[in-house]
Amino acid sequence: MKRKLLPIIAIFLISAGIFTIAYAASPIKIILDGRELKVDVPPQKVNDRVLVPIRAISEAFGADVSWDEKNNAVRIESGPDESMEFRINQLERALAPKDPMEAVTTWVEAVKDRSGAVQYAVMSPELKKVKYSELAGMHWVTGVSSPWVDSYKITELGRGEDGSYRYKVDILWMTSAGSSTGEEYVTVKKYDENFFISSIGR
Repeated sequence: MKRKLLPIIAIFLISAGIFTIAYAASPIKIILDGRELKVDVPPQKVNDRVLVPIRAISEAFGADVSWDEKNNAVRIESGPDESMEFRINQLERALAPKDPMEAVTTWVEAVKDRSGAVQYAVMSPELKKVKYSELAGMHWVTGVSSPWVDSYKITELGRGEDGSYRYKVDILWMTSAGSSTGEEYVTVKKYDENFFISSIGR
């Protein structure tokens, strides 16, 4: 019985050896979004790690790659996502307030929902420049679970000589321990056919 098994074991070992060599010799592919990425330098397996060409992969994601000889570093600068920017612009157009009260209401509702993105969408171009870093630094989420906005009241204070609209927003804040009140003064101006918040202050 043992003699009959020896040829079978030998054939199995030879087949396994050939399969291992063939598998090891096959090139490593890079698949990006279901498509094989063609690269000038093929990936290599070294010490149980796969090394891939950073330029090819970075450029496939729209980034620019350069060699910084002075600092002995590879610099990868992510490029703009034009598709994403277009979608954001379209959303902001859809949200663009048609009257000054709508601008203030949209803003305070976004404060209630902690949506920094919506707050940003109803700001004037000048105010966006001021607020961008702050809101982006919070990952476009303003506030935490407590306190939260329970209710608010918007009062129109009048119009300025430059055609702007001035509002006072009284906000009732709630916490598990109780409530507190706050107020914000919001100025709205007309830009083309829409109204945007030009300043927010106490």
